[in-house]
Amino acid sequence: MTTNGRQHALHSIFHPHWTPSVDSQLLALRDQGVPLHRIAVSLMRQPKAVEQRWHRLRVVPGVRERLRRFGADSAEYPVEASPDLTHGSGGAAP
Repeated sequence: MTTNGRQHALHSIFHPHWTPSVDSQLLALRDQGVPLHRIAVSLMRQPKAVEQRWHRLRVVPGVRERLRRFGADSAEYPVEASPDLTHGSGGAAP
C-alpha cells in the first residue's frame, strides 16, 4: 500500500497532538474496560481531550485495523495531511 493510500485511510483522524501509538493505547485500554478518566491519567492528557479523542476514533469503521496497517507504533501522523483544526478536535494542549 502506498503512503498516500495509508494516509487516506486515516485522514479523518490525523491530528498533530495525537499519534498512532497513543491512539492505539487509548483503544486498547478502552477495550479492557478502563474508564476514560484513568486512561487520561495513563496518557498524561486532559480527561476531556481523551474523551473527545475516544469519540472521534470509535466512529471510524475499522479504526484498529487501519491503525495496525498504518503502523500503530508510528511517531506521528503526517502534519501536511491533517484536517482543518480550527474548530478543535480534542487534542492535548501544546
